[in-house]
Amino acid sequence: MKIKLTEKSLDRVALPASKAQLIVWDEELPGFGVVIGRLTSTFIANYWANGTKRRQVIGRRGVNRDDGHPWTVTLARQRAREILGKVAAGADPSPRSEERRV
Repeated sequence: MKIKLTEKSLDRVALPASKAQLIVWDEELPGFGVVIGRLTSTFIANYWANGTKRRQVIGRRGVNRDDGHPWTVTLARQRAREILGKVAAGADPSPRSEERRV
């Protein structure tokens, strides 16, 4: 499912009773989406790096970040742009790629 991700549009998305999770992708930023579950919604970034498909968790909607502000669509989109920008520059922003280099 693809929609323009906003707080209002996410509030209107209903998880079908037959599914445990639903992934909703943003129409404006390819690779940015949200996994909607029964209890929580989690923002994600999907990308290809070094020939491998990766999915990086950005944060849970409404849960406070390290700076005390809760994750919103706007803040998650900003973080997704940072992640996807690194990919476009040729880097692999995955924490797993950092572990392999050490």
